[in-house]
Amino acid sequence: MTPRVRIHLCTYQRNQMLRRAMDSLLAQSYPHWICELHNDDPNDPVPDALVRDIGDPRIIACTHTKNLGATASFNLLYQGNYQEDYLTLLEDDNWWEPEFLKKMVSVMDLNPEVDLAWANMRCWHEQLDGGWTDTGTHIWNVPQGDPILLNWLQPLQITDALHSNGAMLVRNSGSTEHVIPAETPFDIVEPVRERSFRHPILFVPEVLGNYSFTLKTARSNQTQVWADSQLLLTASLFRQKQLALSEVASLWNVRRSVVPRGTHLLLLATLLSARLDLLQLCDARDVLLLLRSCLAHPLLTWRLVLVTQRYPKLWEHLCRYAQIRFSEQGKSSSIFQVTNKHSPFHIR
Repeated sequence: MTPRVRIHLCTYQRNQMLRRAMDSLLAQSYPHWICELHNDDPNDPVPDALVRDIGDPRIIACTHTKNLGATASFNLLYQGNYQEDYLTLLEDDNWWEPEFLKKMVSVMDLNPEVDLAWANMRCWHEQLDGGWTDTGTHIWNVPQGDPILLNWLQPLQITDALHSNGAMLVRNSGSTEHVIPAETPFDIVEPVRERSFRHPILFVPEVLGNYSFTLKTARSNQTQVWADSQLLLTASLFRQKQLALSEVASLWNVRRSVVPRGTHLLLLATLLSARLDLLQLCDARDVLLLLRSCLAHPLLTWRLVLVTQRYPKLWEHLCRYAQIRFSEQGKSSSIFQVTNKHSPFHIR
């Protein structure tokens, strides 16, 4: 039978984890797939050797001639002229349950209006000795049940993503729309790409994948990158007139409830988006918090003021797809609250 799923297994200097990811692929009960193993380290011969040792004709070794980085490597999935019905990513540090592909293909076949579906994932922590600890938690701490259609805009989508790269299936139609700007920080590849998908998108509560919190990650731990990302995501939505005052107010309340209080970024996003009507949501404490942040971190603040100039293609991309999503359909009530998600990119 002709393959129906094109898989990109992306790896960079994680050969021990790669073997686990590859084993989970080979253990899939659904056999109609083809996989490109994308090795982003031109000097590492191990991934190619692994493909030769396995000897499965469905697996193709693709060693990059130069290091592309995580964002560009993930983009390759959406740039190919592939014939398969569905596309998916398998990251070297994650792995799938044996029924992942079978159940996700079935779900997508039953929902032809959906371009993106993803499953719940179990969370694991890497230990210093190389072992792994099951946290007993999932990305979404919700009961297992029937798949759930989610319309635009869910509250979490303002600053984060609903879907997970490591347990998704994407319909291969118009896939070039999902190529994101190369300047996108890896921290936000999921929320940026999610805006390019036609909604509704489909969540499968069943745990069909495994997510790793690794000791080393391509995500940045720099405050500037985190602040840039949050500001770009938020301001690009604020500038859309369809985003109601009540919806922004709920986000404002969430930011007031966390420690440290995060409303100074919301105030900056309001000014950056020129949505002066949103200023009525802020209070004196919010203004004082922003002023204090400016005085304590003048360089960081100045760079935030210039964030759309520093990321021009990303800013244009986010604004364009936010406008498209709002123009497609009305908004639905929230299915999940932000506290339900165990996410590596969260409100700080």
